[in-house]
Amino acid sequence: MSTPSAPPNPDYLASLGLQRAPFLDQIDDRFFYADPMLVQRLDLLQHLIQFGDMLLGVSGPAGSGKSTLLRQLLLRGATTWRSCRLNSGQLHQPNDLLTQLADGFGLDRNATPERLKTDLLRLCQTLRHNAQIAVIVIDDAQLLPDPVLKTLLELGGNPRETLKLLRVILFSEPGLEQRLTQAGWHTPLQPLLHNLDLPCFDDHQTAAYLMYRLAVAGYSGESPFSLTEIRA
Repeated sequence: MSTPSAPPNPDYLASLGLQRAPFLDQIDDRFFYADPMLVQRLDLLQHLIQFGDMLLGVSGPAGSGKSTLLRQLLLRGATTWRSCRLNSGQLHQPNDLLTQLADGFGLDRNATPERLKTDLLRLCQTLRHNAQIAVIVIDDAQLLPDPVLKTLLELGGNPRETLKLLRVILFSEPGLEQRLTQAGWHTPLQPLLHNLDLPCFDDHQTAAYLMYRLAVAGYSGESPFSLTEIRA
């Protein structure tokens, strides 16, 4: 049986002298563009994880780079972090959350839900005693059902006690603050959430971003994009 051949490279690769495709729809650390705005948010997130005690949110519309920023945050994570990244698409009910946390932190996933909570809290307390911290990171957090979000934030009894023991960072589309407010967890006088937004690039940032990806792919020369194309 013959094996399927790899798809041919796009014609523009040869015409621009590129070694690889610069704009594939997948995360590739080589193409991360360290725009000062993004670096500032990464630095602030690292600081808040290490020294804060609030729920952390990173919000932006679809395609704004949240998943890329999440990966960069974990790559830059301090050695004192014990990180667990969760897949929101698989968290349909509270028990799904607990078993994924068990897998992420090396606990017994077959234990009862109450035992899992106890083991997780004990782990967090041990980490804190050793100057370490448990970090839970969730992408596409807008997909979390309300019971799952409630279970996550109330692992320690209530959200504020939970956040004394561990850090939770939710990467989501806009609307997280309103959701927390409606649930009664977040108010202007007693804020629970520290949210960072990911605004869209302006024309200058977009042009620099495009040229950076082209350069990583092997291109040298003037920009092949017109101002109209950059704005589009």
